[in-house]
Amino acid sequence: MVPDGTAVGPSALQAALGEGRRVGRDVRLRLGGRIGALLEQLAWGAGAEGLVYLRPGGEAVSPARLAAAEVVVLDPAERLLPGGLDGAEGLPVSDRLILPVRHWLQLLWANLLGLGPALWGALVGRSAPLILWRTLRALARARSFSAPRLAWGFTRLDRGAWVHPSAVVEGCWLGEGARVGAGAVLRGCVLGAGVRVEEQALIEGVVAAPGAVVQRQAMLKFGVLGPGAAMGGVTQLSVLGAGAALKLGSYGMDQGLGRAVRVQVGQGLFDAPMGLAGICLGAGALVGSGVHVAPGRVIPPNINVLADHALTHPVAPSGAGASSFVVRGGRLVSP
Repeated sequence: MVPDGTAVGPSALQAALGEGRRVGRDVRLRLGGRIGALLEQLAWGAGAEGLVYLRPGGEAVSPARLAAAEVVVLDPAERLLPGGLDGAEGLPVSDRLILPVRHWLQLLWANLLGLGPALWGALVGRSAPLILWRTLRALARARSFSAPRLAWGFTRLDRGAWVHPSAVVEGCWLGEGARVGAGAVLRGCVLGAGVRVEEQALIEGVVAAPGAVVQRQAMLKFGVLGPGAAMGGVTQLSVLGAGAALKLGSYGMDQGLGRAVRVQVGQGLFDAPMGLAGICLGAGALVGSGVHVAPGRVIPPNINVLADHALTHPVAPSGAGASSFVVRGGRLVSP
């Protein structure tokens, strides 16, 4: 049984079925290893079991039967991806990812943990002959044995995708019609159809849905962009919903001062994995230039957040004799 809204890796079902048959009774499956510990943090006390194996021929399925199933730890067959988040020893990745997604931070981590295996399968391959062929092709394309050049050699460009000659693109998958501007830097990203990365932008470990835009000089590391989202500021470990926008000059922070970032789950507050979390913008939300959003915060859908010095009422106050004004409370006032 796969609960609705569960992120499941390519080999998770096969591994779970094999473990259930080996045990021979009803079991709830939880991943072990480093990735299991990370998922346990993301469960926030609710239990990190994402799949249930029910023994054939048993009693009718019921909540009581599901609750009575024994918890079994599944070998994650994980690898440690070096260089992960700043200050972390590495990021565990596995084809056996099992993660219930009920919260924006779980959505973020489902994408981050699945990004490495997905890119490996799409760019390098999963069978020995395919890996050999793509490696030879990457060598011929890169004309070098250096790691950055080989990463470019493995990059996949779908029909109509275009990369400016001065851009740096390493180990990415660009969907149909995606475009990368001059001086942009992309590492380990998946861009959907029609995504635009403008000049001098920097993105790493990003999953961008069709129609999203990373604007000039923006920086997004380890994030998710929904359809039509516009990223113009600076943030990491963040999620922008469909049509949301983080404008140039705005910041989504991701670290607390001396303690772990806490996120709201229901009515409670819980520590974020690794103590880090960015921000979440709901669908259609907008954060204007000059706004700094504290880590772990959520901007609700269709809400515009403007800096206190943003001018929203451009008409000067009546009777004002001065020719110079300052912005205060969204209005023009005499200095």
